Amino acid sequence: MLILPIGDCHVSADDDLDRFSYLGQYIIEKKPDYIVFMGDFLTFQCLSGWDRDKRMKMEGKRYKKEIDTGNKALDIIFYPLNELQDRQRKNKEKIYRPEIIYLNGNHENRLDRYLESDPTFEGLVSVEQDLKLRERGIKFIPYREYYYINDIAFTHIPFNKAKEISGVNITKKVSQVMFGSVVFAHTHCKAEENFKRHGQDDLQQVLVVGCFFEDEEDYIHGRITEYWKGLVLLDSFKPGRFDIETTTLEKMRMVREN
Repeated sequence: MLILPIGDCHVSADDDLDRFSYLGQYIIEKKPDYIVFMGDFLTFQCLSGWDRDKRMKMEGKRYKKEIDTGNKALDIIFYPLNELQDRQRKNKEKIYRPEIIYLNGNHENRLDRYLESDPTFEGLVSVEQDLKLRERGIKFIPYREYYYINDIAFTHIPFNKAKEISGVNITKKVSQVMFGSVVFAHTHCKAEENFKRHGQDDLQQVLVVGCFFEDEEDYIHGRITEYWKGLVLLDSFKPGRFDIETTTLEKMRMVREN
């Protein structure tokens, strides 16, 4: 069973979307059984709590622009898949239909927090509705919830009793609050740890999948980062266990351009 978790894409208005054409081709080449958007597909700069009082930074930021760009990115991703399915249908072949899941991340959750403070537009705007996820056949999972595939837990970021888990040795911290294998995103880094507690029959795998964006936020300028940009393909060979194949975004770009 192949599972493709796609780390934080951070689509924003006027974003360069070339990387999503690489992703679309990768999907039809690898044909994963599951495709999981791991959260923070959208950035929602227009709803940033950090910058809401900075008029220069917020100038021109609009919800509709970011949603429109997000829809365009999804169209690009799934264009090769739709073409493949049309050919298979025409040739009366078995149609490749991956199950597609969209995990809400903390950046998409900015919209929920905004509506909690000002419910004027409640029921009129939502990520699931405005990205046409149901129409696209994509299952929507709310922020902080888990989606299980073959006994592997997928979430944007695991939480402890009070807040999201963060800091150094994050994979070890996650293993201490989760019983079983878990895959998450959020940190933009790629990391893996394996553990086996007393009473567990199999190895517990904890994986952070990196990210899938090109540009970086202004606040990163001058800072040291460990961002890993690319895709991690999981081969789940038994419940709770998986092997890993990685492809960097840089390599994907080089292959498509040559």
